[in-house]
Amino acid sequence: GKSNLVGMDSRYANAISASIFSRKKDGTLYKVLGQFELDKNTNCGDLLQVGDREFEVVTARSQFKYAGGKRFVMVRKILEVKEITRIAEEATLTRLMKKGGESSTGKNFE
Repeated sequence: GKSNLVGMDSRYANAISASIFSRKKDGTLYKVLGQFELDKNTNCGDLLQVGDREFEVVTARSQFKYAGGKRFVMVRKILEVKEITRIAEEATLTRLMKKGGESSTGKNFE
């Protein structure tokens, strides 16, 4: 079986330091939240809650380092996130636009 590292709480045995970025309108990345300890399995679609803000992971990249003996170890994650409130707003907007389009083609407008 897997042995936990000595002195490491088993809850954090699977933790990795992660840099969390977001993308600006012009496509450039900027650091939103700095360094966090996150689960190694953090992946696209996962939600991160930080205070009253919620982020969805849109891209997750893992960085590995050669550890000798044909072994690589994950050293950190680079996550690109998008704030959830924005996603929700965008979804509402598209729904409203669709609804509006349908009703205007109704018989009431003849």
